[in-house]
Amino acid sequence: MTHLLNFFKKIGFLSAPSQTPETLKKHNDLLIPRYPPVDFGIPVCQPEILLERNRDIVDSLMEIVLNRQLFDEHYLPAMLRLANMVQLLPASATHHHRTKGGLLRHSLEVGLWAV
Repeated sequence: MTHLLNFFKKIGFLSAPSQTPETLKKHNDLLIPRYPPVDFGIPVCQPEILLERNRDIVDSLMEIVLNRQLFDEHYLPAMLRLANMVQLLPASATHHHRTKGGLLRHSLEVGLWAV
């Protein structure tokens, strides 16, 4: 066993680098796991940004309504209030739409199907 260790030391396999590479020094601290785990929570976002991230559903609703004025006066304000209220909350803990933004996504999908 000592022969193997000496061999690895000789070829430089077990020697520690003299300095840490710059790419490792600049690593984002938030990506490094901690113990005990730290929950940074869910950020609060502007409702317009949240709706933009669900643009496919918003566009589908706009196509169904066909009247831009009706959409802007009734549908969009309701969706903005919903987005402001639910933010990035998940819709459930273990079922579908369980990730951040799941409650908004689920609500918009239900609204789309209702229309």
